[in-house]
Amino acid sequence: MKIIITGAAGFVGAHLSAELIRNGHTVIGIDNFNNYYSKDLKRERIKALLGDCAGLVEECNIQDYSSMETIFQKFKPEVVINLAAQAGVRLPETQFEKYYESNIDGFIVVANLVRKFNVPTFLYASSSSVYGNSKNLPFNESDFSIRPISVYGNTKLFNELHSNVFFNDNSTKAIGMRFFTVYGPWGRPDMAYFRILESLVNESSFTKFGDGQLKRDFTYISDTVESIVRLITRSQSDLSRSNEIFNIGGGNPVSLNELIAGLEKVTSLKIKLIQGNASKADVDITFADYGKLERYIEFKPKIDVIEGSKNLFDWVKNLEKTKLSNWVKL
Repeated sequence: MKIIITGAAGFVGAHLSAELIRNGHTVIGIDNFNNYYSKDLKRERIKALLGDCAGLVEECNIQDYSSMETIFQKFKPEVVINLAAQAGVRLPETQFEKYYESNIDGFIVVANLVRKFNVPTFLYASSSSVYGNSKNLPFNESDFSIRPISVYGNTKLFNELHSNVFFNDNSTKAIGMRFFTVYGPWGRPDMAYFRILESLVNESSFTKFGDGQLKRDFTYISDTVESIVRLITRSQSDLSRSNEIFNIGGGNPVSLNELIAGLEKVTSLKIKLIQGNASKADVDITFADYGKLERYIEFKPKIDVIEGSKNLFDWVKNLEKTKLSNWVKL
């Protein structure tokens, strides 16, 4: 199949592009290579994961309707996967417009083009952030009382609501993917697990925001990618064409303190901690109910945080210390 992936130089996008190419699909990647973290690191990522196919990732802003339309017209995709977004929940109020520009304006451009070119299948990244501080655990897709507590989470909920209205004629199979905390090799350098690994490998300090009791449902990158690939395959035979939302998470929340203890055990190293203040945008817990996903694609995430942490540390050990420092430096 011919597949367009936005955010293709990102963590999930690059791994997914590589897997789909290995599976024989024709992929065109789109990324604006923004400066949320180093552009050089993003280019290093796609070079490592895509090899000779790295040139398939075109530099383009998804808000640029004309340029995006040209790509759609030329490529005529059968599947579009929108992973492009302003990530994270910690941007200061003075930079909130970045969330709106990418996560709402850009999303609307992609959705409009999906409909204009009659693309049969549209998958898009949502987030566990839409659940906010819901007390209904584990988080279930049928819970309609959710209230995000971050601007980022609000933009992702908008994507879901917009898709539900925009694709209600069933001409396109629209699937929202509520990602939980995805981790693994070549991941986002602003995430806690990379900062912890930096402190371990380089014997530097790690700033722990809050008391370390916040829990996250860590989901290994290979499980995330496998889930997306299966969603693409399953959607081709799903004649209902209705809009769907799926949690993509491991179903096993782990606190930051537990993560630190686990990494110390795996590496036989000790972390130097500095206490920091928690962010108001941080939720208390993320906890995925993956039952709907498992029933639909006959797969559930299977790599737990201990095995995943070991895999990640083995990858880190194969990098030069200076390269790791550059990778995690924003």
